Amino acid sequence: MPFAFGNQFQALGYKTYAFHNNTYTYYHRDRSYPTMGYIYYGYGNGLDVKKTWPESDVEMIEKSIDYYLDGSGQPFHVYYMTVSGHLPYAWGDNQMSSKYKNEVKDLDYSTPVKAYIACQMEIDRALELLLQKLDEAGELENTVIAMGADHYPYGLQPSEYNELCGKKMVDPFTRYENTFILWSGDMKEPVVVDKPCCSMDIAPTLANMFGLPYDSRLYIGTDIFAPEPHYVIFSDRSFINDKIMYNAGSGKVTALVDEEITKEYVKECSEYVSELFYCSTHIIDMDYYGYLFPEGVPWMPRKKDE
Repeated sequence: MPFAFGNQFQALGYKTYAFHNNTYTYYHRDRSYPTMGYIYYGYGNGLDVKKTWPESDVEMIEKSIDYYLDGSGQPFHVYYMTVSGHLPYAWGDNQMSSKYKNEVKDLDYSTPVKAYIACQMEIDRALELLLQKLDEAGELENTVIAMGADHYPYGLQPSEYNELCGKKMVDPFTRYENTFILWSGDMKEPVVVDKPCCSMDIAPTLANMFGLPYDSRLYIGTDIFAPEPHYVIFSDRSFINDKIMYNAGSGKVTALVDEEITKEYVKECSEYVSELFYCSTHIIDMDYYGYLFPEGVPWMPRKKDE
C-alpha cells in the first residue's frame, strides 16, 4: 500500500505508530496496519490496557504516548483507532457509559441516548489528555490532528436517532451525516467547509496539504478543497453530490439546487459512481499499484534481497 500514510511518512523520517485499544487481531489489523507502514500495538500485542467493554481511550493515550513523545526530536505520525464510543448503549453493559453516567443523568433524553452521549465523553477526555501531553512536550504547535467517525451509532433505534439530531429523519442519508475535524496547533481561526464530502476524501486532502507524493487519479476520493464536485457515496450506490441526492433503492432524486435536473444528468452521475465501484474493487483484486510500480515506489525502502 504505497500511498498509506504510514509508508509515506516513514520514508520522510517520521516514527509511524498505530494503536488500537481492542483485540489487536480484530479485522486482521495485525496484518493491515504493518502493511500500511505502522509499528502496531493493540490489546494483546503490547498495549496493556485493562480488558473491559469497551476499553478506555484515555488509558490508550496514557499507555502509548511515551512511544513517540520520547524527547528524541524525531517527527512522528500516529494513527489511533478508538473503541470507547462503541455499543451497546446501556448502563452496566457499557463500562464507558457507566463511567460518565452522573454527567448525563439530567439530560432530557432516553436512556440509550444518554448512554451513547456518556460513552462519547471518554474520547473527549482522551483528546484533552493528548493535547496536554503534546503541550508539555513542546510539540503542540507542530501537531496536526485529523479526526473522523468510523460509522453511525447502529446500536440505537430510529426514534433515538431522531433524538440525537433534534429532528425526524426523513431520508436514508441523515444518519450518516457527521463532521470531519482537522486541527493544527498554529491555526489562527477556524475554517468551515460545508460542501458534501466523505471519508474517502480525507486521504487525498491530507496528502495534498502535507505535500506528499500525490496523483489524484490514483485515489477514489477527492481533495476536499478542490473546486470540482464531490461525491458522498453509499454502499448501495446511492450518492450525494453538489446538485442532487440520489437514493438507489427507490430511484428518488432530490434536487439540491434551483435548476432543472435531467434524466440524462442522473444517469451520467449514476454511471460515474458505478465506475468508481468497479475501479475500487479492481485496484485491490488486480494489484493495480503493483502493476504501476513493479520496482516499488521511490519513497518506500527496498527489501534487502531486491
